[in-house]
Amino acid sequence: MKDTIVNDAELVLLLETGNEHAFQEIYDRYWHKLYRMAVGKVGSQENAKELVQDVFLDLWFRRGEVRIGELDRYLFSAVKYNVLNFIRKEIVRKQYELSVFAKTPDTDCNTEDTLAFQELQQAIMTGIEQLPDAFVFREVSLSAVLEKLEKAYGVEIEVSNESLNNCRITADLSKDDLYGRLEIICAAVNARFELADDKVMIAGRGCDI
Repeated sequence: MKDTIVNDAELVLLLETGNEHAFQEIYDRYWHKLYRMAVGKVGSQENAKELVQDVFLDLWFRRGEVRIGELDRYLFSAVKYNVLNFIRKEIVRKQYELSVFAKTPDTDCNTEDTLAFQELQQAIMTGIEQLPDAFVFREVSLSAVLEKLEKAYGVEIEVSNESLNNCRITADLSKDDLYGRLEIICAAVNARFELADDKVMIAGRGCDI
């Protein structure tokens, strides 16, 4: 393997047969590239190493099950998926810590502590909103929310009353399906929705801006 240059497609075929040398070649070829990407996202060398190692472990143990296609795209996508899950878990953990902090008596907290807490809370909310598939909105225009729904579900959404687009939405829609999200959104802006000709139509009198 060391004396012969093997392309990615050939490595994948060898890997599927359980060839350990092919796996080692893939590891040597991609580990540092994947690690650099991961550490740039999570900011921790130790966490980045674990995320990348998990991808390679999964690659080996499921070598005969997954359809890899283009090796580089598969590996980078797998690391991105692990990074996203890691960020989600960190956000949930920090939210829990914040909720505990918020419920404790503030007799020992000074103004500086309170401001630091508020800044951390703001940073976490911003992090949630910036997740690629997050559906948490804070004072976001209806038009921007609907655009995100269109991209996520591949549907066309039309608004009959243009003034609706200026309404601001503050909601956590992360646990709802498309219809649940539409119901919450419409309730927030005094509107209703219906399906017509493979598109979603939203109509209503609008909201007070």
